[in-house]
Amino acid sequence: MDPQIEHYRELFDRSGWLSEHPKGLREALLSAARLRWLAEGEWAHGEGD
Repeated sequence: MDPQIEHYRELFDRSGWLSEHPKGLREALLSAARLRWLAEGEWAHGEGD
């Protein structure tokens, strides 16, 4: 797992957010992974549409 995503998971876990919103955490991690993929993908280099 990406260290940055793991860091956020630990923050959510410590805040108690994970126990209250386990499904929301999964969605947040997927969103973070997608955003990182986009940021590091073709668009970040100006080669996309």
